[in-house]
Amino acid sequence: MCRELFSVIMQDDRKKPPWNGRSQKVPSPKAPYGSFREKELDMRVAVIGAGNVGKMVFHDLQNVNMVEEIILIGRNIQLVKAEVVDAKDAAVLKDRCGPKLSYGGYEAAAGADIIVYTAGSSVVKADRMEMLHDNCVITEQIFSEIKKVNRDAIIICVTNPNDVITMKIHQVMGQDPRRVIGSGTLLETARLVRYVSDLLELSNRSVHTEVIN
Repeated sequence: MCRELFSVIMQDDRKKPPWNGRSQKVPSPKAPYGSFREKELDMRVAVIGAGNVGKMVFHDLQNVNMVEEIILIGRNIQLVKAEVVDAKDAAVLKDRCGPKLSYGGYEAAAGADIIVYTAGSSVVKADRMEMLHDNCVITEQIFSEIKKVNRDAIIICVTNPNDVITMKIHQVMGQDPRRVIGSGTLLETARLVRYVSDLLELSNRSVHTEVIN
């Protein structure tokens, strides 16, 4: 999911990247020890929310080459700290150079180029619209704090109901609406592809479809 969302951002802003755009040399996972490769981007990504979706995004981002640092942000500092420490331990066993991993409260979003918003009510309801009030209140509280430290980041909203929460973020932040992006039906598309591939006993790479609405 992260790769797909980031590829859209790259296509729209390749000539004028919204992040720092600093080029630097980092160790290459395929090059001999001590060799370096040129890394085109230097993005700091903040993930807000350490629930199941937030943790999935946090771990998936570690495989996105354009990311230089990932910050996991949540209200429970001990929880996000434990998640980051576990990820750092696991990174030691990988054969590639990964991003810097850190954690913090909402103030840690300062300087982030992209914010992935996954926070929401811990009470799961069958109808997503039933979560609307709680998630709107939570979103307003969080982004009232975020805008004090970062008003320039591109924001990717994953929280449901997605379209409404995406609009709420835009209202609270008051920034260019093109910089507040909802994940839309990307997850529903993935679920449909998985369902059809399981039903027909095919590889999911052989199923091409999209959920539009």
